[in-house]
Amino acid sequence: MLLYWNIPCISFQNCNQCLQFLLLLGLQTYYIVNKTFVFALFPKSVDNKVLCFLTKGTRTYDDEITFINSLPYTTQIITDPEPSDFFNAINTIDYDILYISAHGGYEHFNFFYEDIVFQNDNGEEIRISSNDINENLDLKECKKILILNICDGANSGLSFLVGNRGVANSFTKKSFCTLSYIWPVEPVFAAIFGTIVLKKLKDHSLNEAYFHTFTLLNNENHFICEKLESENCNIWENRIRNYSGNFNTHTNLYAAVLYT
Repeated sequence: MLLYWNIPCISFQNCNQCLQFLLLLGLQTYYIVNKTFVFALFPKSVDNKVLCFLTKGTRTYDDEITFINSLPYTTQIITDPEPSDFFNAINTIDYDILYISAHGGYEHFNFFYEDIVFQNDNGEEIRISSNDINENLDLKECKKILILNICDGANSGLSFLVGNRGVANSFTKKSFCTLSYIWPVEPVFAAIFGTIVLKKLKDHSLNEAYFHTFTLLNNENHFICEKLESENCNIWENRIRNYSGNFNTHTNLYAAVLYT
């Protein structure tokens, strides 16, 4: 496997966190975590319609809204929805890209603790679990693109059962092609990574957008800033310019994976 660079995907069942990290670290390229054991299908946005769910409970909320609204999409943004509103929107609104940016909850030893976490006006958590997704999300006729910008969104534990656990797996089984993270990620990095992928989906399929974003952010801070400035991503350029330390740490950069 190490002799070839253009393998479209790799299918495996367990220890995906370790293997993903070693492949990226050793080869400086990306591979797709194909959870379904079929050839990976990477949809491309056709209608450029985006449905976004955000939370005020992150320090990137205002910047995400500004950046997303600057993109050439027809966009609907919903902030901190209750579970019933969340599923009603996903099941009824017309879109081809779904973007979710919130907090993630995951517990390796508790199958009932793997959630998307929003918050209400009182600061109380609104939790949407993988079980809620399994029970309330309609199966899509055509594959949709999902950017699941939450910590541990793609974490499925060390399991021998394909698609056994995790929020990303629950969406993927409903015919989404899902980009998320297999461990906790620094919030500013997650917002920048996710929204840059969203921007690049205008002209690329999901795996291509993922690869271009990974390649961009796999550089020193000053190079990333110059590139973002040239692409009119000034909000994120300013964030990275004021970032303390290296933005492209392995903990951040190698967390993102695609599930098909």
